[in-house]
Amino acid sequence: MKAYFHVFITHGTKVFVQSTDGKEFFVPATAILSADPYDEAIIKHVHYTTGLTIFIEKPFFLRDSTIRGERFLEIFVTATAGGTETTLDETRAKWFDPDLYETEDIVEHLHKSFETFLEFRKD
Repeated sequence: MKAYFHVFITHGTKVFVQSTDGKEFFVPATAILSADPYDEAIIKHVHYTTGLTIFIEKPFFLRDSTIRGERFLEIFVTATAGGTETTLDETRAKWFDPDLYETEDIVEHLHKSFETFLEFRKD
């Protein structure tokens, strides 16, 4: 089974989200298909797609999913950013307060993972 990683990148109290259309936002994600260790592959992918330098912390949520007809294990991990500068323009990336995820334009299928992230962060 392939693994699909969603990365909750934090800087202070904010979480980084990105968008392809400037309307719906999501956390960076990637399928790990190579033999690289997952943390190295995530770091490379996030840097390539956003320009952010991150440090992987730990998984906080797992779920078995089907994406485009293929079964995946979705793994949600936390990471910290070394800074807030990104290569994406401001219509395609933002840092926001995760407590407000329901009032932001976050894709609906990530709402449960944001709830779990907020609980995880309390611990």
